[in-house]
Amino acid sequence: MRFKSSLPERLREFSLLIAARFWDAQDSWNAHLGKAHAAGLPEAVTQALAERREPPFEAEDEAVFYRFCKELLETHLVSDETYAKAQALFGDEGMVDAVACLGTFSMLAMVLNTFQVDLDPAKRPFADMQDYTRTAPRAPLG
Repeated sequence: MRFKSSLPERLREFSLLIAARFWDAQDSWNAHLGKAHAAGLPEAVTQALAERREPPFEAEDEAVFYRFCKELLETHLVSDETYAKAQALFGDEGMVDAVACLGTFSMLAMVLNTFQVDLDPAKRPFADMQDYTRTAPRAPLG
């Protein structure tokens, strides 16, 4: 899903960061933050996501993609309105790719967290996590 997708690299990397933050997968976040920025995802968006705040979107595709991913992760469903907006922007293939990316990166996050994979102690991107322990109640994504 990272290399062959109808979605642009910027949104593929965004889906990885959304999944990483939802699952508190710090190692995955650290590995892909720079790639997301290099692909064109703004730092203001990733900073807000790391802090579980609503990101300040300038690009419509990022805002719609985020809403789609957030709804799917948090409610396990997507509203008709959100689906229609996403489908208009990404098409049928893009919708399948978005779900596949989110699912693949969610599984990766669960594996990394379960087996506590090589978290760099100098890079703790989430203020509510200390190593593999939650230090504050889990809040929903922004």
